[in-house]
Amino acid sequence: MAIRARRWLPSSLRQRFNLDGLAMTSRPPAVREGSAKDWSTVVLAGCSADAMEGRAMSALQAVANKLHHELSVERQRCCGALAAHLGHADLGTEADVETTTKTYLAINSGCLASWQQHFGATKVVGIAEWLDAVCAPQAQGLVDRALRIALHLPCTQQAQVEDIDALRRLIGRLPGASVVDLPPQPGCCGAAGTYFLNQPAIARRLSQAIGAQIGATGAEVVVSSNGACRAQLAQALFDAGSTVRVLHPAELVDEYLDHAKP
Repeated sequence: MAIRARRWLPSSLRQRFNLDGLAMTSRPPAVREGSAKDWSTVVLAGCSADAMEGRAMSALQAVANKLHHELSVERQRCCGALAAHLGHADLGTEADVETTTKTYLAINSGCLASWQQHFGATKVVGIAEWLDAVCAPQAQGLVDRALRIALHLPCTQQAQVEDIDALRRLIGRLPGASVVDLPPQPGCCGAAGTYFLNQPAIARRLSQAIGAQIGATGAEVVVSSNGACRAQLAQALFDAGSTVRVLHPAELVDEYLDHAKP
């Protein structure tokens, strides 16, 4: 409701809650619902799916459909990352997901770290790793288009070396795509769980600094695997009048898939 009504709200409120950024990163998800027992690949969407991962979830479903993969989505549990940010680590999820016969996929880098902490690093894969694996044999189905892509690595992803490597490989598979590395960051983008709400002025300065760096690269797109980071950066770029788009890796892959082919 607040996202839809943002045009009538003062800019201070729009910036405080990243409403313009959220408007560019969220929409109703279209991933097929179903019991986790019915599908071999289960997306651990968690509590962020509806709030900030709607576009990513829709793109993920489009990619899966094109590449003939069936997905189920698990929304019944939270990974516990947000509670931990607020000092309530004891409110994390219970480790009761059955992981012996299924692939569990974390769509958000912040959730990935928490899910892997609960279930083990080898039992839950990140979105970049999964996309890289499913796109590897699909080179003939990718559109050739030149695109300069700035790679934003969220704080929660920087320790996930395999997922970062997979993200670089994934972009390397996209015909015409080129990676533009951002300069070393002074810190996080300012989202940091609830930090953008608790310390809005500092968080805004952090995102504006990274937004300026993105603009200076000449990139047309910035890719980040964290929904809060994407909303934060999208807000900063919107406030600066930038036309740089902020995408989830699944959205990027979806743009390169040739949907005209059967």
